[in-house]
Amino acid sequence: MRRLILIFVCMALSGCEKESTKNNFIYIPGGTVDAGSYRGLPSERPVRRHSVESFYMSEHPITVGQFREFITATNYITEAERFGNSGVFSFSEQRWYMQDNANWEYPAGPKKTKPEMITL
Repeated sequence: MRRLILIFVCMALSGCEKESTKNNFIYIPGGTVDAGSYRGLPSERPVRRHSVESFYMSEHPITVGQFREFITATNYITEAERFGNSGVFSFSEQRWYMQDNANWEYPAGPKKTKPEMITL
């Protein structure tokens, strides 16, 4: 969900063109955006204002293996690992819900099939 928000934030902010590229990462300038929907799914309501600091986003999808290398090299801990849960989208119910112990390695929760590629 966070990745989708970041993509929408990028699309909504002015100046989102490639300002600079560094090692296949694109600079995304920070700003403020209204995210959500008044006509979408209940989990998308209401529209809320969000501020995002500038960041770099990969030009290409990152595989789980590449992310694992990053985790190993930097000892990075994701928010899902710190909080002990993560938002998971149910396609059958068409809604987001919180799943305990879901994280980058097990995005649907523990003991679920590991994906080949994920979004964060």
